[in-house]
Amino acid sequence: MRRLILALVLILMPADAALAQRVALIVGVGAYRNVPPLTNTLNDAQDLAAALQRLGFRTDLVQDPDRLQLEQAVRRLGQAARGAEAALFFFAGHALEAGGRNWLLPATADIN
Repeated sequence: MRRLILALVLILMPADAALAQRVALIVGVGAYRNVPPLTNTLNDAQDLAAALQRLGFRTDLVQDPDRLQLEQAVRRLGQAARGAEAALFFFAGHALEAGGRNWLLPATADIN
């Protein structure tokens, strides 16, 4: 009987509820202001976002963000990931490692 009820719940569950359980933040940064631009990062981010959407992920695509926009996007992912079946973060752009810490660089970064 439990299996029958579970099967009915899964069949009758709205598709949107199932889709909302997989979330992704995709960030592409190519138009850096203080370092040479990157040519393929935005294409990579757009292609991955489209592929994840086809797989049922609710995606947030952020392109060439400044620091505030990047931080806000990460916070949105953190909130969306609560209770989610899966959460994915992808960053295409420049990054640094210093003192054992990794830093993702927004478009406005000035590393001087």
